[in-house]
Amino acid sequence: MNEVRLVLFVVNGLPFGVIAEDIEEVIEYGRSSSTLPTSENNNRKTTAKQADNKDNNGKDLNPFIEDHINLRGNVIPAVNLGKCVGIENAEVPLDAKILVAKVNEMLVGLIVDNVTSILELDETCIKDAPNII
Repeated sequence: MNEVRLVLFVVNGLPFGVIAEDIEEVIEYGRSSSTLPTSENNNRKTTAKQADNKDNNGKDLNPFIEDHINLRGNVIPAVNLGKCVGIENAEVPLDAKILVAKVNEMLVGLIVDNVTSILELDETCIKDAPNII
């Protein structure tokens, strides 16, 4: 029996989980000095990779990106998982958390309502998630 560890979390009242080894850390999403200004007010320089994901006005082409955060000098996108899974008008609570995950060799912040626990399950109990990010 092969067991896998999952980080369990809630998005808009619905339970979800992700394989723990894909998560680098969990941080508070306080929309404080660690978050960057929204695209409309953003005068910071972007890298070529970041610029490829923006329109001519500097707005994100990916509708799931809620914000960008500064994580120890690295600018990473913060994705609204509620929007990713099709929850219309997915709201982000003031006390939300960010799961910092490595996706395709890139750090991405996954905005969740709350992290509830870590669980170990037999890997045969887990279904593959749809490719949403």
